[in-house]
Amino acid sequence: SLPRSLKVISNGAFANCRYLTSVQLQNECETIGYAAFWNCIRLKNINIPTSCQEIDAFAFGDTRIYGITLPDGIKKIGYSAFSSSELTSINIPESVEYLDPLAFVGCSKIKSFIGKFSTSDGYAIVQEVNDIPTLCSFATGAEIESYVISKDVKQIANYAFSGSNVNTVNIHEDIEFIPV
Repeated sequence: SLPRSLKVISNGAFANCRYLTSVQLQNECETIGYAAFWNCIRLKNINIPTSCQEIDAFAFGDTRIYGITLPDGIKKIGYSAFSSSELTSINIPESVEYLDPLAFVGCSKIKSFIGKFSTSDGYAIVQEVNDIPTLCSFATGAEIESYVISKDVKQIANYAFSGSNVNTVNIHEDIEFIPV
């Protein structure tokens, strides 16, 4: 358990703490810094308090976190914030204003997305990137063989389907950009 007075967990504060398994953040914590818990290979449990507004890049990258509740009030989730973690699903609160398109890259066990930015089927995150509706992340752990991209999507982000189990992606003719 960390002290109540702690408002910011600094960049890399607990990075590479290979024996850390659980963290209790107090309700005063507002920011989880860049790579704060990166590569904590045994970290499975962490509570994110309602006071938290930002999870910076790589904050929980390469951890074993499999379930997490993001509180309403969080505003920013940075680049690769949960990359290569063990998440199986994620509920993105309506309060999120910025979700990096690669926040969940390498999360091979995600079966569904819930909440803001998620598609009605729960298999993808679609958000505006430079004012263009973009499929940013796909539930790579979902056990489906084919996926139909909805007509409102105009581009597909880099690595959107990386590591997925999908054999076929049906892309409509109005897609404007697919990364190469």
